Amino acid sequence: MKYLGIVLILAGVFLVFYAMFFSMEIFFLEKEPPEIFKADDLPISQEHVEEEVEEESALTTEELSEKIDVEDFFPINEVLNVLAAAVFSGIIIFGGSKLAIIGVSIIS
Repeated sequence: MKYLGIVLILAGVFLVFYAMFFSMEIFFLEKEPPEIFKADDLPISQEHVEEEVEEESALTTEELSEKIDVEDFFPINEVLNVLAAAVFSGIIIFGGSKLAIIGVSIIS
């Protein structure tokens, strides 16, 4: 039983460090988060674009700043993907810590 406890401790510690390394890569922009939430591709016709350009070219800077949508600068799908990766890492860390706790209780 002592060997099983040691194996569980090592597996739990490995899972915790793997999840921390996974999170560190994502938050330091070395790796992209898994793409769970995707932005929908909206079909845009050429006529619609030309009309919009003509309308916006006549507007002043103040009118343009009122018309600019916040979602153009704050892509919600990227934030949700990072949040999902953080939740996944938290679940892995929690599971690894529970494995290590079970291993310690088996040894003692």
